[in-house]
Amino acid sequence: MKIENFFAELKRRNVYKVAVAYAVVAWLLIQAASIFFPVFDAPPWVMKIFIIVITNADLGMNYYYARGYDEAITQLRKTLEMDPGYYYAHVDLGQVLAAKRAFGDAISEYQKARALNDAPFVLGLLGHAYASSGNKTEALKILDQLKELSSQRYVSMYSFAIVYLALDDKQEAFRSLEQSYQDRAGADIGWIRVDSLLDPLHGDPGFEALAEKIIPAREFAKASTTSK
Repeated sequence: MKIENFFAELKRRNVYKVAVAYAVVAWLLIQAASIFFPVFDAPPWVMKIFIIVITNADLGMNYYYARGYDEAITQLRKTLEMDPGYYYAHVDLGQVLAAKRAFGDAISEYQKARALNDAPFVLGLLGHAYASSGNKTEALKILDQLKELSSQRYVSMYSFAIVYLALDDKQEAFRSLEQSYQDRAGADIGWIRVDSLLDPLHGDPGFEALAEKIIPAREFAKASTTSK
């Protein structure tokens, strides 16, 4: 994807706000690192690598939201070459591979992420990949795990939504997304309009009404206009 096409696609899909959100998170992580690394006497080169890894991963996700999947995969794999233990890069790469319907590879990345962090969010992504690949038995097992975990710790309803959606239960998927909105889980559903995992719901009146409540279309249109 040529750079001009990349930015054109960002404009068309109105993903600038998502890119800004990722940039803000990256900035916060870098600021935190700049405070704590010296405390632990980390050498300067560690900070440089930390910044490069984060910015590479963020660029990969910007490509993902612009539907530049091949470019996203290349970028995220570069990130993992620099830091094979970077949890978020495995999660992000899994999402991109799932968007390309390479579910076996996506499952592999999610499993690597799970080995690094047992966050329920990754479990939901794993369930989505299993269901999408036709392995409904494993997907249902993961749904049960998520339900059990939700009685012990916070589990975003978004995780339930994507598994239900891959199981072709749109009613439960929408109900879960609506609950996520009621829970004010903005970090999970803030990119509802550009999240490829939710594509099957696009055009559904209920989904479009929910998306409008989360991010009004006029705000996206305004962002697109002002970015030109």
